[in-house]
Amino acid sequence: MVVGAVTVFFASLAGIAALFSVKLLEEKRARTYGSGFWAIADTLALKCKALLISIESALSRMPSLTMYASVRLLAFAAAGLARLMHGAAEAAHRLADLVSHKHNFERRETRSDFLKQVSEYPRTNGANVPPVSDNVPAAVQPEVALRKKKSRKKLM
Repeated sequence: MVVGAVTVFFASLAGIAALFSVKLLEEKRARTYGSGFWAIADTLALKCKALLISIESALSRMPSLTMYASVRLLAFAAAGLARLMHGAAEAAHRLADLVSHKHNFERRETRSDFLKQVSEYPRTNGANVPPVSDNVPAAVQPEVALRKKKSRKKLM
């Protein structure tokens, strides 16, 4: 659209420059060129001017209609853009699922002995403390290790 506007602008500018050069040539030689053409062009220009004036007066009487049409056009464009964005979001989610391998995630057994011991230990929130056992590392249950030390002191 911009390219078309620029083209029309420069074509009009070249036409105006050509008309002024023809006018200078006519004044220099004191002779008119294409007088029949100029008469036809003048009448055509006056008819175009009258048509533009009538269109302008008709549109000035219908501002509510043009406002309604512009609002409807804007609403239609917004709905189309929302539909386009929704489709783009769905496509992005499909692409993310395709690229991500987490939708096929399967939990495997850990190789770490510490994590195995932690996962086997019963989960309590401090409500009931399980009995002291030897296979629980001190890092998992520091209070169990402290109880264990205290119980050994009592026995000695």
